[in-house]
Amino acid sequence: MAKFNPVSDFQFKNCYILLVIALLYSCTKITDYKGTDSINVKADVKEWYYAEFKKTNEYASSIVKQFPNWDKAVIRTWGDGKLIEFPLTALSWKIPLINKEDLVSDQKRIINSAFQRMAVFIDPSGRKQVRIIAYIPNIDYLKKHEFDASNNTISEIDEDFGGLIIIKDWAGKFISGREFQNGKVIRKLKIKKSESGNIETISNNKVDNSTIISPPVNLKSVDNNPTLKIKQTSTCTITYDEVYEVSYSGHMEGDIFVMDDYSETFVGIDNIHMWGDCNSDPFDPCEIFECYTGGTGGTPPQCPSSPTIIVSKYPTATSKAYAELGSSWGITWPDTVELDITACNVGNNWKAIVTIITGRYSLIARLIPGVTEVTGPFGNTTNTNYCAQMTDLNSLACVTCPTVSWYMQAAVQKHEEVHETHFFPAITSASATIKQAIESLSVPYVGQDLQTAVTQIKALPSFAAEITNAYTTWFNDVVSRASLDHNGPTDLAERNIVTPMIQSICTYSRQNSLPVCGTICQ
Repeated sequence: MAKFNPVSDFQFKNCYILLVIALLYSCTKITDYKGTDSINVKADVKEWYYAEFKKTNEYASSIVKQFPNWDKAVIRTWGDGKLIEFPLTALSWKIPLINKEDLVSDQKRIINSAFQRMAVFIDPSGRKQVRIIAYIPNIDYLKKHEFDASNNTISEIDEDFGGLIIIKDWAGKFISGREFQNGKVIRKLKIKKSESGNIETISNNKVDNSTIISPPVNLKSVDNNPTLKIKQTSTCTITYDEVYEVSYSGHMEGDIFVMDDYSETFVGIDNIHMWGDCNSDPFDPCEIFECYTGGTGGTPPQCPSSPTIIVSKYPTATSKAYAELGSSWGITWPDTVELDITACNVGNNWKAIVTIITGRYSLIARLIPGVTEVTGPFGNTTNTNYCAQMTDLNSLACVTCPTVSWYMQAAVQKHEEVHETHFFPAITSASATIKQAIESLSVPYVGQDLQTAVTQIKALPSFAAEITNAYTTWFNDVVSRASLDHNGPTDLAERNIVTPMIQSICTYSRQNSLPVCGTICQ
């Protein structure tokens, strides 16, 4: 584990931003809109990110950890909506370098000055969409701006900006891009299909925690790497085949930076092909985001159709489960069904869309009062109780058996775990019925935003009724599946626990020349 002092060990005249981690907070100069409205917008986006976006399949699609910096936001009006850009921490990403015959020192400066932001677009209906914007300035622009390109946004580019701006989805898939020169678009970027299929291949580097602070670092020398090239196939068309990757992660211990992982790689033309054709079209919101104004024109976005299905066991069983347990040894009880929804603006209505179906349950496994845990020959087995212990264990404490005094809680646990295996298939099977019922609900579109529409749908009496119906559907399916467990799978699961203990006690009885206990040890 390498340690260095970020201040004394490396002296940098300019504030460089490490490409891979893109921690912009320490040196980025961002003009932030002031006032109550901007504060409310940022707070709303942050709440949405944690309450809704992080639960989506879109969020889960990224295999690399990414963290927005909520304190440094740029808010602009763009098209018919609001665009908010937040500096983004990403643990690994790759960029193409486009300048001809750049010096190695200039290559490093470009890499350290490139950065990413998370862009959230809020359309007139209140719907929020996420994209990642990568800003990769060229060396000529950087030299004129003290190696700081952070005042650029996708909706407001410096009049002399030069370099690439690349748009990706949250998982890193290429959506669009432009090459700029003197603040004007000169090429529109596209991706040739290859093994990677997109502009970057991201790696999931392991770090201690998500709070990572990156001081300027002395990158390894790249003098031995091949010269970066730019291929020109015609006057207009250019391919960017050389891609430079830096992967770097770590954490702070006081004022000492601890480096946990570091790598740098050149990716050649066999891996990634990005090319640009002469084109002066600027970015358009509808090119990057799905545009829809909500009920009055535009193309409606496709409503999400595949909810995430979750079953979750309560850490502590609920009072309802204990009430249902009664005098039994154990119970696996479906407690509740919870539904997370969003809404899709279709025509003149906000339609409910199920995003997450969660079935929560309790599992209780115990020894009933009056029964003692068998711990074996090295525990509580004696010359006087060995036969009683083996007899009770061998009976599997069946309901019709005489009262037992000895048993093993682990066997009860394994019995209940057999029932537990049905909970996820049952709710998966019930999900189509649940989804259809919930998504039949809607409220009229009267200009309200998405969050308001969701609140209104949840307030419908029919929504509460469908929650109850969802639980009943799941419960009945679980009961149906579990009805075949007894005298079969549950007995086998218990016997896998008690048989080794019975054999151990049999060995103990033989070694001590104790009377034979029926036919158990035969």
